[in-house]
This record gives sequence, structure tokens and C-alpha cells, in this order.
Amino acid sequence: MKKKLLYAFVLIAGTLNAQTWTAQTSGTSAGLSSVHFSSATKGWAVGSSGVIIHTNDGGATWTSQSSGVGSGTHLSDVHFVDGLTGFATGTANTILKTTDGMTWSGVSLGAPGSVNLTAVWVDASTVRLAGDMGIYASSSNWGSSWSPNTTGALNVSDIEFVGLNGWLVDQIGNIIKTTDGGSSWSAQVSGFSAGLNSISFINQNEGWIAGNSGLILHTTDGGANWNAQVTGITTTIHSIHFASSTHGWATSGGNVLSTTNGGTTWTIQTGVASVNLLSIHFPTTTVGYAVGGNGTVYKFTSGTADLEENATNTISLYPNPTKDLMHLNVTQPTAITITSSTGQIVAEMEVEANVDIDMSAYSSGVYFVKTADGQTVKLIKE
Repeated sequence: MKKKLLYAFVLIAGTLNAQTWTAQTSGTSAGLSSVHFSSATKGWAVGSSGVIIHTNDGGATWTSQSSGVGSGTHLSDVHFVDGLTGFATGTANTILKTTDGMTWSGVSLGAPGSVNLTAVWVDASTVRLAGDMGIYASSSNWGSSWSPNTTGALNVSDIEFVGLNGWLVDQIGNIIKTTDGGSSWSAQVSGFSAGLNSISFINQNEGWIAGNSGLILHTTDGGANWNAQVTGITTTIHSIHFASSTHGWATSGGNVLSTTNGGTTWTIQTGVASVNLLSIHFPTTTVGYAVGGNGTVYKFTSGTADLEENATNTISLYPNPTKDLMHLNVTQPTAITITSSTGQIVAEMEVEANVDIDMSAYSSGVYFVKTADGQTVKLIKE
């Protein structure tokens, strides 16, 4: 009996620790520069020659979607607010939009000249984009009109928002923050001058920024103070993403760094790919994707998936009642559905840990916030 119990324990332990990166067939040889998943199985990647690819089955199959742009257009970034509505940006003022997750149409920025739009962020109420020469613009009507602004940055690498708080970084080491949704921007001091490439915030206080020379910066106070974490490398870190306050990943060349303690320690897995992995995204702590040159797509799976997915999630929100911003917290990444008192779905999104949801545009009344495993919280909008 003891031998059998020991054998069972070893099997379980082995399953819990099993973590693998597996190459997927993307169907394209174009370089892929950005990947975003709205759930563990549904995602998009974009890249050179106007390429857009999409999967509904966790990457078992990838299909091409028509971008409607020429082969000379490079798509730099893609971001979705839910499983249907997303934006992609690229060279020469390129902005693409989809509202069904399948068909894409061009959107005009309405600005003179031609700049590379390198970063885009979409939430439930606003689309925000940034690019060369520090250009920033936002739209509250899904791209029908844009409000431009200056940021003080140079060539923007990435942008990210949590409610009205937002950050952008550029290639000369600038970190620029807004606390009013982009109406005004101010520089933050990191103490480092390396070029910065990628941002990941889990709430309005805690976030990470990755850049050249193996640099990863961490803040717990919204960027008032930044501290460098020890990565053990000196090469460029292209992309970073945290699925929770503890679990994060970053790419450098064809290697992947990972942490399970918020970056206190980083572990490097070398030789995952033979090309630069330029973008990484984890919709959950146990499933992730990375993309790069020559149509490269890799998927990460962890043996802890079944146990974590079966664990009880906890949802909390405040203030309740609310007039505008509602802060939502979940203990595990999950899909969230917000419905009205009549049962109409008014919003769907993936929440990884903490998120601020702008409820100001919603009518007063009763709403229900529901997780993928069925937990429901009643919300009153004043």
C-alpha cells in the first residue's frame, strides 16, 4: 500500500510541474509582431505584410483573416476588449477594427502626415493608440473620431491602461503616465536609460516594464518608484506579460523568462524558439502564447491547469453602488459577463486579476457580474 501511495504522489507531482512550450502551425511565414487572446482558446496575431491570423481552438488550427491592407504594411500591435471587438495598428497611420472577430475594416485617424502607430489598447469604453514622435490619440466611439494629444515621448513602444491610469514607454527609456485618461501626461523617473519595449500592469498600482540590456522594472505604487529586478541576462527583452501578481513571463531572443513570485526571481528557459519571440500573452496562469519571426507561434501549457481551473475563484467589486469606475478583483483569471436586470449582455471581457471598469456610460439600475464558473455579484449603477 505504501508503495502505491508513493507512486501516486510522484505521478501527481510530476503532473503539477509539467510545463512545456509547443510549436504550432500558423499557416504563414510572415513575421508576427503581436499576439492577444481574449480567452484561453480564442486569439489573434498580426505582423508583416498586413498578416492577421486567428484561432478558436487554442492554436490547434490558425486561419488567415483579410486585413485589407497592402503587403507593404506592417501591423505592429493588436488588442481585444472581448471575443469580438478588437483593433490593430501599424505603419503609415494604419488602424484596423473588427466588431465580429472575423472581418476587419480600416479606420481613419484624421491626422496629417504619416506615422507608424506602434501600440494600441482597448477597454470597455475607449480605444487608445500611440506611435512614432510620441503621438497619442483616443476614441470613445470605437474610432469614428479621435482626440489627439502630446505625451512627451519619442517613439512609443507600448501602451497600457488600468481605468483612467495609463503608461507608455519609448525607445530612449521614457516612462510617461496619465491619471486622467490621457488628457495630460507626465514623466516618471526610473533611474535607467535603456530603451523600453513592453508594459504589463495587473492593477493601477503594480506593474512591470521590460527593455533592453535585460532590464525589468517593477513598481507597487503606480510608478512613483521603480526598482530593477535581477533577470540574469543582458540581452533585449522584447515582451513581458503577467497573468497575476505572481505569475509572469518575458521573451528575449528565442528564450523565455518566467517567475512565480512576482519577479523576485526569474528563471530562463533557453532555446524555446530559433527566432526572436517578439510578443507574449498569457490569458491564464497556465496557458500562454508567444509569436515571432517566420510565422512562429508557440503555446505554453502547464500540468497545473486542471487543478487551478477546478479551484474556487473569488470575485469582489467596489464601490457598490457605483457611479463611474468599478474596481473588479478575481483570484484567478476568468471570463466576465455583465448583464442587465433584463438579462441583456452589456459587456464581456477576460479579467486576469484586477481591472477598473468604466460604468459611467451605463444606465442607472441593477446589473449582474458573472464569472465563467457561475459566481454572480449584484451591482447597482447609480
